[in-house]
Amino acid sequence: MFFTEVRQKYGNMPFNLRGFQDETKAKMGVVECVKNKLIEPFQVLYEKPGEIVAHFKFTVLLMPNGPHKITGLPFDADLYQSQYSITDPELKSILSSSANPKSAKKKKKKSESSAEPQPMEVEAAA
Repeated sequence: MFFTEVRQKYGNMPFNLRGFQDETKAKMGVVECVKNKLIEPFQVLYEKPGEIVAHFKFTVLLMPNGPHKITGLPFDADLYQSQYSITDPELKSILSSSANPKSAKKKKKKSESSAEPQPMEVEAAA
C-alpha cells in the first residue's frame, strides 16, 4: 500500500515522510521497501565539524548541438581556490575535453589535417 502511494504521488522522485498522513506507517513502509529493494534511500551528506564545504549543483542537457546548462547559479571558478588539485595529465585532458561530440570531431579532423604531410613545392632548375 505504501509503495503504491509513493509511486502515485512522487513517481521516481525523492520524497519526505512528512508528506504522508501517518508517519509511523510510512516509516515501516520505507523499511520494508528498502529491504525488498523497491526504493533506494537518499544519502544525506554531512561535513566534518569545523570544515567548510561548498556544494554546487546544476542541471545540464546533453543536446545534439552541445551541452546546455538549464539550472544553477552562475559559477566563476577563478573566485574560488582549493587546497587540492588534479596532477594526473590523463585526468586533466579528460576534464578539459568537451562533452559535445561535434566539437570532438572538429578537433580530431583538425589534428588529422595538421598531421598529414603537406606537399612541398619544388622549383625546376633551368
